[in-house]
Amino acid sequence: MPDKFLELIGLAHSSRPDLVPGFFGALARAIVVSWRMVLKDCSWLTVLRAIAYAIGAVVVGLMAAYFLTGITEPVMVKLLALSGITIEEPRTPATFLTGYAGITLLDGVLKLAKTWSENPRLPLLKK
Repeated sequence: MPDKFLELIGLAHSSRPDLVPGFFGALARAIVVSWRMVLKDCSWLTVLRAIAYAIGAVVVGLMAAYFLTGITEPVMVKLLALSGITIEEPRTPATFLTGYAGITLLDGVLKLAKTWSENPRLPLLKK
């Protein structure tokens, strides 16, 4: 990435400049979902909810990219290797995809936690 761009957004001296794709992945997800919300209903309340969702999605997506890219990168490389595809620098697309999917991952974890709180037992120990 160009050094001037990284310097402009404050990541020039960061140890994790690869978070830029994570930010843009989260931003892309926020724009897509927020736009769908506004297209369904153009009331002011919906617009405010869409803005709040967009801010939350960017924050959660960026945090997911920061903390989960180390896990998602090797998984992505192995899945692509099964298809015969190799990538020279897999961290950038892995960070983008993790940022994009961050809010969805959080939603899944919250649903699992809710299910567990209602019925706390291990799924393998069904009686």
